[in-house]
Amino acid sequence: MRYAQLNPIGDYTNWHNESLCELEEADYSDALGNHLLFQNDKIRVWEIRLNPKERLPFRVFRHNYCWSCSTGGLAISRNINGGVVFYSYEEEDIGHVELQGEFEVFDFQNIGFQKLIVHIMEYL
Repeated sequence: MRYAQLNPIGDYTNWHNESLCELEEADYSDALGNHLLFQNDKIRVWEIRLNPKERLPFRVFRHNYCWSCSTGGLAISRNINGGVVFYSYEEEDIGHVELQGEFEVFDFQNIGFQKLIVHIMEYL
C-alpha cells in the first residue's frame, strides 16, 4: 500500500459541506465495515465492499486492527482531525494499525474504477 497526505491535520478549508455536516452530527457508527463476518470475545472480522464512488460514512475506531485488501484499488479517507489521506492498494496488501489515542474517527471512499474489498480484524 502506498499513501499520501492530501490535506493537513486541522485544515478543513477544502472539505465539502456534506462531510463537515456529517462530522458535526457526531452520530458515528462503530461498524468498521459493511458486514460483520465473525465475532468472539477477542476479535471482530469485518468486510468492506465498495463499488466505485461508494463511501462508508464516518465511523469510530476504538481498537487496534489489521487489514487486508484482496482486490487492490484506490481510496480516500477523511479523518475527524481534518487530515485527508489518499491510498493506493495492490492486490493482497496487508497492514496493521495501532491507534494513536483513545479512538479515531474517519470515513473511507472508493475512488477507483473497480470494486474495492478490504477485510479488517479488530482486536477487542
